[in-house]
Amino acid sequence: MDIKLSFRGPKLAARWNSRMLKLLILAGLFIGVASGCGTPRPAWERRLLERIPITVQKDKPTLFQVRVRAKTNELRLQCAPELWQTLTNGGVDQITIQLVSSSKTGAKLYAMHPGSPLGRFTNSPDIQFLCQILGERKGTATVQITFPDGPDGPSPAAIIVTKYPDKTRALLGYW
Repeated sequence: MDIKLSFRGPKLAARWNSRMLKLLILAGLFIGVASGCGTPRPAWERRLLERIPITVQKDKPTLFQVRVRAKTNELRLQCAPELWQTLTNGGVDQITIQLVSSSKTGAKLYAMHPGSPLGRFTNSPDIQFLCQILGERKGTATVQITFPDGPDGPSPAAIIVTKYPDKTRALLGYW
């Protein structure tokens, strides 16, 4: 009497595992494609670190606090194009930007050229470049901006802090 042993268990498990693997790969691809199919965000928004609501007014200093990162960050002003026009009536060289205090030593403002094309993303009419800030990691800095021209009453605006990409990523187009 011969007894035939059936050894189908591992083969069945191997087939089931390969089918499951194929299904998981397809599901992953579908999720990846579906999540990438939206309206792409503007480049400055992909690099957004912080948005600080402020009010601007003629000859009144505006103080705000920024979290300082280890690398260079750009400070920008987001406001209506008409408000920017009003703020710069006397010329952008009249705008003063100062570092009032910093929680860590070494923080500094530089490239202070409000409205200049120095900023990486100047294609948005409601976002204007102000300056760049550099400091030690996990610190805070208080910055003061004074506009000699502008509206007599307070007008809403926002300070946009964006990360500044390294040169390699910028050349490759990764923001």
